Amino acid sequence: MPNQLEIRPYDPATAPALQALRDRLLAPHLEPGLADELGDAARGHGAQVRVAWRGGEPVGCVGWVLIGVEQDGCAYGSPLHAADQAAAAALIDVVKDAARTAGARELRITARRAETAKHAALAAAGFGVAFEFVWFGLAAPLQGSVDLPEGLREVPIAAVDWPRLHACYAECFRGVPNAPVPELAQMREEWSTADWQAGRVLADAAGDYQAFSLIERGEVDAVGVRLGWRGRGVADVLYRIADRSLASRGLPPLRALVAGSNAASLRFHRKLGFAEVAPRWTTYALALAG
Repeated sequence: MPNQLEIRPYDPATAPALQALRDRLLAPHLEPGLADELGDAARGHGAQVRVAWRGGEPVGCVGWVLIGVEQDGCAYGSPLHAADQAAAAALIDVVKDAARTAGARELRITARRAETAKHAALAAAGFGVAFEFVWFGLAAPLQGSVDLPEGLREVPIAAVDWPRLHACYAECFRGVPNAPVPELAQMREEWSTADWQAGRVLADAAGDYQAFSLIERGEVDAVGVRLGWRGRGVADVLYRIADRSLASRGLPPLRALVAGSNAASLRFHRKLGFAEVAPRWTTYALALAG
């Protein structure tokens, strides 16, 4: 039947058409880079992606992330974009099956405000609202010193001890919403494409890693400071370094995506001078039967 939906494995050749679909769905707040997202390590380099087709045209896609399932039981359907509710519902079923197969107890999927068909499909599938994500952006350059606090030094990315950095990341992000800790090899691969003119890895005098900032395409992907160094302005300096690096290259101001349930992070970004720059994203959750 010409209007029947068909779910197929991901072919990178469909990426331009899927990007065009996402652009139409999310305009005017466009998000480039869908091909990189679908083909990254977190989604098995495309193995954990499916595409919905109808009448010879791709009408949606879904990827799924299983990082941390063994630790917290949570899987993530991301990205999920669909031209209509029927396509969204079919793709939700795909990712639900994948999450159950992986032993997940909960599935989370985020929808932007403009994705009305996706919101409707999630509600029909029994998902409930868990929290919102807030998009922050800088209206003016960050003021203040970019000197590192005494006792910390920069570790060049080429000299990073990845097991130590992985341990630092795991400690900093323990319990943070929608921030599962990747396996070491996967983390190293994902971080290899980051902007290390803007990002930093910091160690103390003993060589133990205490803080880091991961910046990708002008966005704060992750900033972490270990407990013993919190309250000393380390995160502030990392943000200033990133902001000035972007400005020196003529790039747009720094942006950050923060979980609305993370009150401390919301306060920190507003104190620095960040303001909301785009509609909030809604994260839905569904408990999966065992």
